[in-house]
Amino acid sequence: MKLKITLVFVVLAIAFTYAVFKGNYFSFSFAPKRPVAVTEELSPEQLFDGLKAAVVRDYKGAPLLLADDLFMPQKPVVVHLWASWCGPCVNEVPELIEFAHKNPEVTFIVVSLDEESEDIAKFMKSFPEFDSNRFIRVWDKDNALAKFINADRLPMSAVVRSDRARVQMIKSVVDWNNFEL
Repeated sequence: MKLKITLVFVVLAIAFTYAVFKGNYFSFSFAPKRPVAVTEELSPEQLFDGLKAAVVRDYKGAPLLLADDLFMPQKPVVVHLWASWCGPCVNEVPELIEFAHKNPEVTFIVVSLDEESEDIAKFMKSFPEFDSNRFIRVWDKDNALAKFINADRLPMSAVVRSDRARVQMIKSVVDWNNFEL
């Protein structure tokens, strides 16, 4: 009887091992690290008007108004949505910071979708460079801005180049080391 039970467990262990390592039933893979462009029906003017009209806060919870001069013509704008609980978002931040420092002509609006300001504060301790003047930090606690932009996944970036031709929605991790505006 003990031999039969042992054989059953050995067979189950072999089947489980096969399912995990060969069958890919319990595995997952990360998205490739390259931008995926999605065409949206949102013009740069609509994006900027929506950003200016949104009731947003800074990362500490104080009301924040986005001024018109942030959206000057001939100046590229990147609106980047992220959250501290989003692993790909956290992994992307060092490259985004480096890209921002290499491109001083770009306006960066980084939008946190965290629910609590404490989560943002912990994140900022890990990435103090994210708290520099290179970034306009927005907390979209109520997700109104995310709904307006139709953010259905994170990280997500809305890129408006200096020609103002269109808004490029990137609904994945961006390879900021090789990204060109």
